[in-house]
Amino acid sequence: MGLVHRVGCRTYLDEDTLPPWLYNRHVLLGAGIDSVLDLPDHGHAATDEFSAPVTYDHHNLAALPAFEHLKHRSSFLLSLDLVPGKDLIVPDVCGQGPATSHPGDQWYKEKGSVTRTPSIGSQGTREKRINTKTKTCGNSNRFFRLLCGSAKKWNTGCPGETGEIIYEKNPPIISHMHDRVPASELQDRMNRFRARMDVDHPEWEMAAVFGKVNLYYFTGTIQDGVLLVGRDGGAVFWVRRSLERAIAESCFPDIRPMRSYRDAASETAVHPGCIFMETEVVPLALAERFRKHFPCTELGSMDLQAARVRSIKSPYELALLEEAGEIHRVVLEEEVPGILKEGMSEAEFGVAVYSLLVGRGHQGIVRFGRFNTEIEVGQIGFGESSLYPTCFDGPGGCYGVCPGAPVLGSQSRRLRSGDLVFIDNSCGVEGYQTDKTMNYMFGKPVSEEAIEAHLRCVDILDELARLLVPGAIPSAIYLAIMESLEPGFLQNFMGFGDRRASFLGHGTGLLVDEIPVIAMGFDDPLEEGMAIALEPKKGVPGVGLVGIENTYVVTPGGGRSITGRSRGLIPVY
Repeated sequence: MGLVHRVGCRTYLDEDTLPPWLYNRHVLLGAGIDSVLDLPDHGHAATDEFSAPVTYDHHNLAALPAFEHLKHRSSFLLSLDLVPGKDLIVPDVCGQGPATSHPGDQWYKEKGSVTRTPSIGSQGTREKRINTKTKTCGNSNRFFRLLCGSAKKWNTGCPGETGEIIYEKNPPIISHMHDRVPASELQDRMNRFRARMDVDHPEWEMAAVFGKVNLYYFTGTIQDGVLLVGRDGGAVFWVRRSLERAIAESCFPDIRPMRSYRDAASETAVHPGCIFMETEVVPLALAERFRKHFPCTELGSMDLQAARVRSIKSPYELALLEEAGEIHRVVLEEEVPGILKEGMSEAEFGVAVYSLLVGRGHQGIVRFGRFNTEIEVGQIGFGESSLYPTCFDGPGGCYGVCPGAPVLGSQSRRLRSGDLVFIDNSCGVEGYQTDKTMNYMFGKPVSEEAIEAHLRCVDILDELARLLVPGAIPSAIYLAIMESLEPGFLQNFMGFGDRRASFLGHGTGLLVDEIPVIAMGFDDPLEEGMAIALEPKKGVPGVGLVGIENTYVVTPGGGRSITGRSRGLIPVY
């Protein structure tokens, strides 16, 4: 239909092609409209991404083929003519359950005055989320409905009183808010976290979450604030900045504003003597500022409990990982060979790969949990650069740009015929990251010694993948593989010289370095739905690091690769 055009993070409404029902109407400021779904003729639908008409069953949106694409979007506008007396059935959009609207219910008057009970929030003048409201103009039967959207501000004295929604007429640019994590998904994560805490810390009363990864995992948004989780069911996300964005992005049921931790403390009934937090993430100074208002006598660690919960991926999470994995596969296996040019620098190669990844949907940032880990694009090396010492805990190496920025790749090392090209990097979609390593023979084949070592590493990879079944013990997998390798092959295996990694694989998800780890000391059994990157590699003097890496999902039939099946050493000549 050409109604909506996206450029970066902005959505532009094309006024030349806007339908009459939308043009010159008031639009909710901050609604974050993703898509426009127009049903003008009782039987056809089209969106900006579904240009061909599709039929629908009466007024049941669940019957729309397009709805499967749209139902998890942040919001979209729906327009249709209702047959008098006919119900409009709105399926579960934000985890709030199905709803039925009758003509005349919950109308928005055109000037913005409306009476309703807010869905979340407490008394007073605060920003509140508005879910599944209906608007009509005059006495027309034409409705349009904002699903899972949010108004910028809702001023009300108390629940149920008449409030005022702030509108902006014909805004030229509407901020595009991304897909929301469904409320049911957030609730399941919270339930599993509480259950894990009950097992590991039976006396716990409160957990305070500060880290951006766990905040996103539990609330669906990353803001400056603290999530206070009570043992007995209460959980409040106190936001300093940005409350407006938190409400627009998140289906979390209780989001409140704060200027400082004092505000949160004054409205929190229970102040326990021990509060659990992410001791691997929260700086001491931040913890002490928090304790000024929550004067606990002891701080406990919830790092492992949160990590264990995150390690088991839901179908929703696996779908995002698979999307990231497909981007990863296409870029590293199909597109990279076409960008390798003799004379390009490692840094130029890194920038080109980054551009390809982002162009296909990569989120642009790579997140690790290990303290002070910094990665730009990934580890990149031409020839023996991939063996250069680094502080990074992995088998590979990287010169980097300079000692002050040992990342990306060298600006002076140029690609030559006969080089082994090595790249180990991550690709993320909506926070979820896959890990993959690929290598290429540029100009001519590498040595037979390197090829043989590489093929052996690929065989080990296949054997590791076969062992990724529910119930398997990571430490037992590691020990079985290592004991099967002869001493000669173990030299320079998983690194080079005395710089060797003591693992064969690791979990991945919102962090690249999650649990479980295929290493000694990790004795909890694998569970179905875990995502694990396997990376057996070996350093070859004069050549570089051989072996590949893929991300696998644990299944009863063994690990299923979601990042491709290439055997590596792709010839580029």
